[in-house]
Amino acid sequence: VGAPLVALWHAIWAVAVALTALAAQMMDGLKDAPLAALLLMAFPDVAVFGEKDWQQLAIIRRLATDLNIPAEIVGAPILRETDGLAMSSRNAYLNPQQRSVAGALFHTLQAAGSTISGGASVPDTLSAARAGLESAGFRVDYLLLADEASLQPVNGALPGARLFVAARLLYHGVAEVIARMN
Repeated sequence: VGAPLVALWHAIWAVAVALTALAAQMMDGLKDAPLAALLLMAFPDVAVFGEKDWQQLAIIRRLATDLNIPAEIVGAPILRETDGLAMSSRNAYLNPQQRSVAGALFHTLQAAGSTISGGASVPDTLSAARAGLESAGFRVDYLLLADEASLQPVNGALPGARLFVAARLLYHGVAEVIARMN
């Protein structure tokens, strides 16, 4: 991508943020307005967002649908380290002890997903997964099985269900590790 295109992108984003600030003074509930304004001004055929933050991707897809924004919203697959941890710039904040434990998050989600797919109780499986994560040193903010589009909790292995977890490793300093799993 050339420098002029990057400069144009930054200018469009600045206008979107300024318009949002102005609109926010007049109306509440416009937290998605910068993105909507950006998509409407840039008018892309395709906009790609990472699946690492699935909830954000689902909200962006809904926003584009609700506002009839003609861009195709595409999810880019999660890239993982060899131990399963999602690649992220946040991983640089993990100390060596945290980094050695962080891959357990992915493996715990994989095991829980397999267990639920096998017909096990969702509450029991999530409770066991939470306990395993906590014993490994994570503070679990949430762990749930939800519909990938509506983000509403579901209570069984349904098509389109995903496991969502937000957990923090509790060592010296705090680093947030968030994971999602189909």
